[in-house]
Amino acid sequence: MKRVAFTIVLNGMPFIEQQYNIIPEVFDTWYIVEGATKPSHDTSWCRNIDNSFYDEKGLSVDGTTEFLNSIASDKIKIIRKNELWNGKLEMCNSFMSQVENSILMQIDVDEFWDVDTLKDIFNFTEENNHFDGMMFRCNYFVGPDLVLKGKNCYGDMSYEWCRLWKVNDTTQWHSHEPPRVKRLNKFLTKDFTEGKGWKFDHHAYVIEEQLKFKENFYGYVGAFNNWMRLQNNEIFPVMLKEYFPWVKDNVLVEKINEGDKRMKENIKLNLGCAKDIKPGYLNIDLYDHPQVKKCDVRDLSFLDNNSVDEIFAKDIIEHMSFSDVKKAIKEWVRVLKPNGIIFIQTINIEKQIEAFKNGVWSIEDFNHMVFAGVNWVGEDPKCEDFHKCAFTKELLTRLLSENGVVVTDIREDQIDGALKVSPRSHNLNVMMTGKKEKKNYED
Repeated sequence: MKRVAFTIVLNGMPFIEQQYNIIPEVFDTWYIVEGATKPSHDTSWCRNIDNSFYDEKGLSVDGTTEFLNSIASDKIKIIRKNELWNGKLEMCNSFMSQVENSILMQIDVDEFWDVDTLKDIFNFTEENNHFDGMMFRCNYFVGPDLVLKGKNCYGDMSYEWCRLWKVNDTTQWHSHEPPRVKRLNKFLTKDFTEGKGWKFDHHAYVIEEQLKFKENFYGYVGAFNNWMRLQNNEIFPVMLKEYFPWVKDNVLVEKINEGDKRMKENIKLNLGCAKDIKPGYLNIDLYDHPQVKKCDVRDLSFLDNNSVDEIFAKDIIEHMSFSDVKKAIKEWVRVLKPNGIIFIQTINIEKQIEAFKNGVWSIEDFNHMVFAGVNWVGEDPKCEDFHKCAFTKELLTRLLSENGVVVTDIREDQIDGALKVSPRSHNLNVMMTGKKEKKNYED
């Protein structure tokens, strides 16, 4: 059977970038349906989304649209209406005529699965025929390090978290909330799938943007301020209803400690994060922030060899000298597990020169974008704010290959219409994903 994932999204940063490193690895097709929706059908109880959350075509305003444009392919299919969708049900049905003889999974943009777990689920589904869907439990996060504890309560209602269907013949969705597909109703229970160890992480309330949107769309009055109060609380466990008034049961919030076994087994680093705090990651920078580990990313000596599952390094290596870049990449690969994933984004000097030669950038624009005319860290310019070296996709490939990383994906920003209209609207980068070879690091 084909393996098909779908995600509906509006303003999906930073989650959609993280999903790109997971979903295409294990699914044959990924349908991404983008856009704002009217409050109709099974979400008629919601409110009209404030137009500050979307553009004139009903699309994202946080960079999601541009990112989706850059990853679209025969495997990753982007679906847009270019006006408001008539409810989430219409979004879910937009691709269903193409789905048959498939294992279909709904993966919301803030729901994260382990790759090996997905492969185990697929193998079981293909070998057994006594069901046509699966219910799951999740680790439900209400903060970067806050998770709910309880069953059959908020975050684990009896009707929630049907996430897999076996679609033999084409069909349609009956509803999105809760997710139900017509003619498919023989579900494996949550107790069964949990017994198999099949759970996902749901980062439902972990960044400020989520709270602001849900306060607007779902009408959760005071959601943001109450969430901030929960984040600043120092004594746990607490009852969630003391902070979220729309919660009526006694579900508890617990704080995950650094020594928590589950977290140790899946260590992900966001290097040089500045203010781009990624939930589920250890965010590292010299920038002072309560959710950031203050550390020089060139020295990860606090981590063991082969201990990290994923490294995300966006817009950072160009701020180092070239000799430091070589040392840093060697250090990052040292801590990465065999088969661990590394993602690097940096400036693409070839594309930047092309933009200058073609007249898209003036010499002032070129200097600004190549050497970093903007201070991203603090109020006063610092040495680390500016670019010290440049890269091509060939050079970055060689640096990774020399350290035992197999490059699995390369993308380049293109000179597009938006750049021609507003030359400094975005830089021209190369984005590279690689996997560490199956051998232990040797000093």
